[in-house]
Amino acid sequence: MRGKTYTLGDLSGSSIEYFRLIRNIADRYLEKYPDENTLLILLRDGGSRRSLFQRFFGSDNNLKDLSRSLSEYLSKYTTDTAKHLSDLSVTDRFDSIITTKEKEYHLNMLEIEVANRVNRGPFRESEYKMALMAHCLRDFRDYCQSEPGDIEYLCKHCEKECFVHLGSMILEKYSIKPYISATMDHKTLFTGLKKQHPSLGALGIACIPQLVQGMRLCDKLDIPSVGVPLDVNRCAMWLGWTGEAWFNLEELEYLLG
Repeated sequence: MRGKTYTLGDLSGSSIEYFRLIRNIADRYLEKYPDENTLLILLRDGGSRRSLFQRFFGSDNNLKDLSRSLSEYLSKYTTDTAKHLSDLSVTDRFDSIITTKEKEYHLNMLEIEVANRVNRGPFRESEYKMALMAHCLRDFRDYCQSEPGDIEYLCKHCEKECFVHLGSMILEKYSIKPYISATMDHKTLFTGLKKQHPSLGALGIACIPQLVQGMRLCDKLDIPSVGVPLDVNRCAMWLGWTGEAWFNLEELEYLLG
């Protein structure tokens, strides 16, 4: 039950250790860069364009030292990344998501944490809040009864142990409309929602590289976004077949509480 490229924890909730660690690492970065917005921009520049990656870390000794700590502390969660990359087909190598490298995963992990700190307040203050949960969170032991909703699929609460059901219950408690991300192009989705709801906040629950991609898109559209990464990446894009994934429910409560 490991992820294809990373594993933060198992179904017992052991990813609590990961979330404590990434918060401690963010605190260390912010000792050098107390402006969270500036740090977020630097992380996005360093992690989104590989041509800038070496320039980013090579130009600042503080960041260079802290980048070593990222690998030191986070590499235990990405031990499967190198094998995945070595097994990619020629066509797969043009996909920016599945070709994410190990150091980029580490940057992405920190970026999610810093983005959550920057956007948590504005997200809470948004008049309309919605969430997109990865479709691989559905319980595949039985037939999923989710149905198309107004913008994306909606959970019908057919299986009480399903992570979509469990996540939806938490989200609804905080007046956040939960959806299953299954079909729609996200840029089209968020552009349309922004027109309907000028004060829009978005929450994502997805694998690390897709979550980062979605949060960056929201930032470009002036939508405050927060997110919780899946503990593992196991959908068909990664495995070639759809495997069940999960996420840390306590972390979602922490983010919203």
